[in-house]
Amino acid sequence: MDWTAIFGKKSTSSGNGELGKLFATIESLASGRSVDEIKRITGWAGLLGRVAYADLELAKEELAAIERVLEEVHALGKDNARQVVELIEKERVQLLSIEDYHYTRLINEVASRLEKVELLGVLFRVAAADGTVAEREEAAIRLVSQGLLLDHADFIAARLLVRDCVPVLRRRSSSAGGQTTN
Repeated sequence: MDWTAIFGKKSTSSGNGELGKLFATIESLASGRSVDEIKRITGWAGLLGRVAYADLELAKEELAAIERVLEEVHALGKDNARQVVELIEKERVQLLSIEDYHYTRLINEVASRLEKVELLGVLFRVAAADGTVAEREEAAIRLVSQGLLLDHADFIAARLLVRDCVPVLRRRSSSAGGQTTN
């Protein structure tokens, strides 16, 4: 019995079958790009979607933020970025149930430490796009940070980028007379 056929995890030509439709879609949309670049875009898209859906909602503001990141940071183009976001939205349960390590492994294979720190900041910005970073979103980003082999200080620095959208930091900031504490 072919279990991969049953669960929809057939291998793609690049050997990233566990990422299924997301990798295959990005591979086709980013034709002409290196395998490393396709891995980078797939890793980012998967992690952005997972964090946005960590609270079991995909807010339209978060989806728009993911689309902008794919368009601007990864130069996918507006139509291609929109296709990836539509796939994330339509297949969220399947795509976003894939374990973080599949996505972080892709990033760890191709990204520098600086690129991983940048991704962490972008994850917080996407989570904050709807005005608040839910506890589940923050917890998901913490796990991603660990999977990317980043320091706790990197996580804290990225979280501070959106301090006004993190309820616990917002409370601390207002109770400390405007000074944020950790």
